[in-house]
Amino acid sequence: MPRGPYILRSGKFQGKAIESLMFSAKGYKFLCGLARMQETESNSRFLQRIRRLLELGESPVIKSQCRCGRPAVSIRIKREEGDIGFGELYCATCQGDSFGGHEQVPLKFSSLRRFDFVLDQKSFLRHLKQVCGLECRERMTAQKAHDFFYAPREEARIRQPQLPF
Repeated sequence: MPRGPYILRSGKFQGKAIESLMFSAKGYKFLCGLARMQETESNSRFLQRIRRLLELGESPVIKSQCRCGRPAVSIRIKREEGDIGFGELYCATCQGDSFGGHEQVPLKFSSLRRFDFVLDQKSFLRHLKQVCGLECRERMTAQKAHDFFYAPREEARIRQPQLPF
């Protein structure tokens, strides 16, 4: 597990942490592009870290529940006249029900690709943050983003031996 956020030292997103880029539509697209780069001896650890981060984005910890009480796995959306409305959350069991033309989108970062417009992508990210227990309009700092993907380790505690008297 990485000890801290990985800050980019050059390029378009210089000074930004790759973990916080996951919460930006443009940043996520950038990371996906990097992940497709050919691995060399000099960039292998960097690319492995990006690929692992994208993998973690496929199964974020969802804290919201479906109407039946099970953990949510998708959100209902309705597309109308160039606008998208986000609706109820569904678990794996309830998502099989028919919803009269409404689409369901998995609650994971790669679902950003389903939206063509940046405003829709931002709206989806706000909903995703909210179902993961974060404030939807909260600014994502490098450390918060790192902790989101790599839960902070509990410090190992040394137990004092119990004496029999």
